[in-house]
Amino acid sequence: MKKVSVFLFTIVLVTIAILLIKYYKLFFLNEIDDFFNINTKRVVVSKGFNDTIVHKLILILIVPFFEELLYRLGLKYSIRNATFYCIGIIFTFLLFFPNMNFQNPIIAPLIILSFVFLYIIIYQIVKKHHNIVENFYANNPKAILYLSIILFGYSHFVFHADYNNLINILLSPVVLLPYFLAGFIFSKLRLKFGFYYGLIAHMFWNFLVTIL
Repeated sequence: MKKVSVFLFTIVLVTIAILLIKYYKLFFLNEIDDFFNINTKRVVVSKGFNDTIVHKLILILIVPFFEELLYRLGLKYSIRNATFYCIGIIFTFLLFFPNMNFQNPIIAPLIILSFVFLYIIIYQIVKKHHNIVENFYANNPKAILYLSIILFGYSHFVFHADYNNLINILLSPVVLLPYFLAGFIFSKLRLKFGFYYGLIAHMFWNFLVTIL
């Protein structure tokens, strides 16, 4: 019962956070854009597709699931969880490769195949060095937590206009603040209550983002 109460309270906090972030983006980031003459807004991949129900369902149901696998599951140690954590690190860096065209229909299948391939290889490596990895987790819980939050934030940076502009890069901690906040909330839920609590909160977060 206590878990449910705290979780419901967290959902209320998520709602308040979303409203504050809307204000933050609408006013503060717009002021930054005007002052530095840059564009920090998210890129609309395809205007027609972005308005469809399918796109909204993907954002609400599919995207949170994969992001939680890559950035939150690995906050608690097991060979499987650590494997996903490593894939999350690799995936975030791969996002910054030039000419990563997400509108290309072949990109998604290639990413999925790459995930499967990486999972098989990294799982065996982690399994072989199980004691070392487990000790690293035990001795560095905060580093693992904060790195996952940073990676989660920067995994969204490539979807912002002119992300490779020097000024945008320097201002990226400010631009990505909403994602860092979200990552912190989901991480705490995952660590305190379990994976599915963080996943549900993430889905609810994305649901609010799509309707507000």
